[in-house]
Amino acid sequence: MGVWRILAMRTPARAIGAAFTAVGLILILLTVLCITIVMAIRSRVRRIENDHSPILTVNAKVVSKRSDVDSHMTHDYTPAYNSESPMAYLLTFELTGHAPLELRVPDNDYWTFEVGDTGRLTYQGTRYEGFVKLNNQLS
Repeated sequence: MGVWRILAMRTPARAIGAAFTAVGLILILLTVLCITIVMAIRSRVRRIENDHSPILTVNAKVVSKRSDVDSHMTHDYTPAYNSESPMAYLLTFELTGHAPLELRVPDNDYWTFEVGDTGRLTYQGTRYEGFVKLNNQLS
């Protein structure tokens, strides 16, 4: 009869443990949901800000290149978005009279341009639109 008493005493503890487990799981799911919603809102706000920014074309020079593992896939449908590539390709441009500007670019543009290339950069807010390299050869 002592065994039944021990089992009876453990049952409420198991119920409390199961309740804490359920509450913990719900909190984790709510946290993940909130993070997803915040990221979607930030992406949408960034897209709206870019859409309302003027399209600028300026003289620029490529001053650095870097690639990074894309930790979040932004589905903003910019030309730099490539759903098949887990990499983010970034070029930093030096603009005349402005601070350097780092933009995410498509992988084919990343491999086409080298540090030191000069040309005409077209961008809208933080959205890369294109870079046309000027002929740097002396005639």
